[in-house]
Amino acid sequence: MSHRNEKQEFYDPARSVFLNLKDDNLKKEFAKKLASFKDGRAPKDILINIARTSGWNLEDIKTLAQVSSDQFYELFKKTESADLRIIVTQALEFERYGDAVSDMKCISINARDALKRIASESRFNEERVSSYGVTLEKKNENLPENL
Repeated sequence: MSHRNEKQEFYDPARSVFLNLKDDNLKKEFAKKLASFKDGRAPKDILINIARTSGWNLEDIKTLAQVSSDQFYELFKKTESADLRIIVTQALEFERYGDAVSDMKCISINARDALKRIASESRFNEERVSSYGVTLEKKNENLPENL
């Protein structure tokens, strides 16, 4: 197996119609090889692509589900302009799907937690974040007015 150089899809039974392994040892080896592939795309790029194409795959969801609320916080803070609205809206959108799996819900939960953290920094941020339907449970009257 260490000498095989096929693409990731070759080892993924969900993507290969010909991959119906019966042998348990072979299944394990294929699963290990599949797990060795890393998605090098940035979460921002994945979210923008999903929003633009109105579609995603299992790899997209698995990768985004691994993004912590701290990582979403950093992503949201450093993203500007229209890209910010796109990635925030798409990250929150996953929890709205009726057939959302736990990984999809995890994406939205972590994004929502990041937005609440941003909202808690100032009244201006609280207003901005509320435009996405995210509000703090308890309004903090001590928030600074500034950006």
